[in-house]
Amino acid sequence: MKNENNSKKPSLRQKAEMQLKKNSSTTGFPLSGTDALKLLHELRVNQIELEMQNEELRLAIEQSDILNRNYSDLLNFTSIPYYKLSREGEIVDLNLSGAKLLGKGFLVLINSLFGFFLSDDSKPVFSNFLNKVITNKSSDWCEVTMPIEGSTQQSYFYVSGKADESGEKCHITMVDITGQKYADRALKESEQRFSLFMNHLPALVFIKDSETKVIYVNKSIDVALGASKWLGLKASEIFDKETAEKILIDDNITLKTGYQNIEESFLNLDGKVHHYETQKFVIPRSGQNPLIGGIAIDITERKQAERSLQEIIDNNPMSIQIVDSNGFTLKVNQAFKLLYGSVPPSVTQFSMIFS
Repeated sequence: MKNENNSKKPSLRQKAEMQLKKNSSTTGFPLSGTDALKLLHELRVNQIELEMQNEELRLAIEQSDILNRNYSDLLNFTSIPYYKLSREGEIVDLNLSGAKLLGKGFLVLINSLFGFFLSDDSKPVFSNFLNKVITNKSSDWCEVTMPIEGSTQQSYFYVSGKADESGEKCHITMVDITGQKYADRALKESEQRFSLFMNHLPALVFIKDSETKVIYVNKSIDVALGASKWLGLKASEIFDKETAEKILIDDNITLKTGYQNIEESFLNLDGKVHHYETQKFVIPRSGQNPLIGGIAIDITERKQAERSLQEIIDNNPMSIQIVDSNGFTLKVNQAFKLLYGSVPPSVTQFSMIFS
C-alpha cells in the first residue's frame, strides 16, 4: 500500500510541467512562433550561463580544497608551534609541532587550557595578552616561560598572537628563544664581571679608538684624573699643547709597534703631580680598526723613594757603586767619582783597573 501511494506521487519534473502550464494559462494569450523562438533562445543562453557558472563554482571548490589541504599540510608540518585558542584560553586547534611542544597527544590537548602548560609567573602575563588581543581584535606579542621536565631551568618563548574575524578566537605561534635568553644572560654576567674587575682594579685603565679618542675609562682613572670627562675626546681636547703632542706621538708609536712602556706625569684631582708607568698596547679587532689599550700604575711613591735613596748615596762620604745582576754599573756616588776618577762599566773591569 505504501509503495502504491509513492508511485502516485508526482515527480519533480511533473510538478515543473504543471507549474509551467499554470503560468502559461495566466498570460491570457498564446506565444507566437517568433516569441517562442526568442524565449527558447533566451532559455538556452541562460542554461549555458548556469552551466558555466556551475563549472566555475566546481573549479573554485576544487581549488579551495587544494589550498585547504596545502594550508593544512603547511600548518601541520611546520616546525613552528601553532594554536587556536578560545577567549577562555582553551585549545581549539593546533598543529603537530604544537602538540610535540606540550608533550601530549593531539586529541588530548583539544579543549585543554593552554595556560596550564606555562610557568606560574607567566600565567598572568599570557592571560592579559590573550584578553587584550581578543578584546581589541588586534595582534600583539609577549614572552612566556615553560618548565623543563626534570630540570630547574625553564624554556623561553616569544608568543605572537592575532584575533580572528569573529573576535572570539586567537591564533598564536611560538618561537623558542631559550638559547638567545641564556646567551644574553651569560653576556650580561660577563659584562658585570668585567665591570666589577675594572672598577676595583687599582691600576688606571683606558681604551682609545684608532683616532686616539678615549672610549673607555675605569673607576680608578676617573677618581684620580676625572677621566670620565675625557670620553669621546682626543688628547688635544683634554691637555695642554705640549702634553697632548707627547701623548699623540706615544699613541701613534703604539699603533705602529704594538707596545710601549713609558713614564709620564699628570696633575691629579688632589692637586699633586703624580708619576705613572704606563703600558700601551694594540687591541686588534677582526674586520675593524684596532684599539689602543692602556694600563697606568702610580709610581709616585717609588719615585720619591728613589730620590731619597739617591740623596743618601750622594751624601755618603764612602764611595758607592751599584751594579745589576750581571755586574754592570747602574749608579755611583760623588765620593766614588772623586776617589777613582772614572766610572767603570762593570765590576770586572773595575777590578782589572785597580788590581
